[in-house]
Amino acid sequence: MRGYFGMKKTGEFKDRLNEALRLKDWKPADLSRETGISAATISQYRSGYAKPKEKRLGQIAEALNVNPAWLMGLDVDMNGKAIQTEQPIKMFAVARIPILGRIPCGIPMTVAEFMDADDWVEIEESLAKTGEYYAIWAKGDSMVPRINDGDILIVHQQADVESGQVAIVRVNGYEETCKRIRKHRDGIELIPINPSYETIFYDRKDIENLPVNIVGRVTEVRSKL
Repeated sequence: MRGYFGMKKTGEFKDRLNEALRLKDWKPADLSRETGISAATISQYRSGYAKPKEKRLGQIAEALNVNPAWLMGLDVDMNGKAIQTEQPIKMFAVARIPILGRIPCGIPMTVAEFMDADDWVEIEESLAKTGEYYAIWAKGDSMVPRINDGDILIVHQQADVESGQVAIVRVNGYEETCKRIRKHRDGIELIPINPSYETIFYDRKDIENLPVNIVGRVTEVRSKL
């Protein structure tokens, strides 16, 4: 008997999950009922916002009567229940980070509105060890097409970014917004990707007196589509 290590990955979990549901003619509610996993969590799996840990992967594979390695996206046959292996299936270790409300990709939002933890997502544990991370829902269309309304942004907390990176910026000490940053000798620009919105420039006096502070860098965008 052989394990799953060294197998080639040919698909994504979310796509395999949706295909298995379609072939079984199941709705997400059917899978939720059979596994005991909440409908909200299954929705995150189907959208690619999150991936299951080993125990839940096994529950889903058994309920759908598919090979768990296939469900993970590996190049194996989908038919049959869990394959017996010499060692358990290994998935990357994950860490949970909070979703802290919504960040405007348009008009700035107050910190009070922004800092409202209401859900959690998972990131790789190795990434989590590199610093403090949190997630936020994007709101608005100023960063379309890179960031769409309803996308989840994974943010690394940091006080500075390189010119050209997308950052979370705090203005006036209490308003948050998501924009691409362009640095100048005499100030900083907050640049929307959507040309319907105007770039905002803050000079050094504005940065100091308002103030204007970078509080995080967007490291990943998880699309709602």
